[in-house]
Amino acid sequence: MIPVSAIKSTEGKHLRIGSSEYIIKLGHKETSGHITVIRATIPPNTKVSPPCEHFTCDELIYVVHGSIIVYTRGMYDESQSDFTGHSLYNGDLIFIPMGTVEHFETGPDTTEILCLFTPSGQAEKFFTILSQRELESMNTIADDSMFRVLHTRM
Repeated sequence: MIPVSAIKSTEGKHLRIGSSEYIIKLGHKETSGHITVIRATIPPNTKVSPPCEHFTCDELIYVVHGSIIVYTRGMYDESQSDFTGHSLYNGDLIFIPMGTVEHFETGPDTTEILCLFTPSGQAEKFFTILSQRELESMNTIADDSMFRVLHTRM
């Protein structure tokens, strides 16, 4: 049986990637692999990642404060060559199923989001490894070859 986990606002594994802050609130260990929960605070007008796909997990993004545009397209849908943009604001959320190609960027204000990955596993490892790299900002991830290697293993 999985024990109940109550996580205080200041608790979690704090990571810095460029000028963005990520806090892993719940991970693989605490949930027996069921879910990873990450709170992120991202500066304005930041391209958070190049287009990527999650091969082993679904993702849900909830906008706590600010705004993001999430661009998605089906991984195996040859007829869909263009991305569809989804504008999200305070209180909005998006579910991104496993196998969807996605990327997103923040709006004109500092943005805080809550990301849930299920099942747990590679997301926690991905953010931890990425935080150990010396990136000036999230905008430089698109040019970072390690990102593509790490993210394709999610």
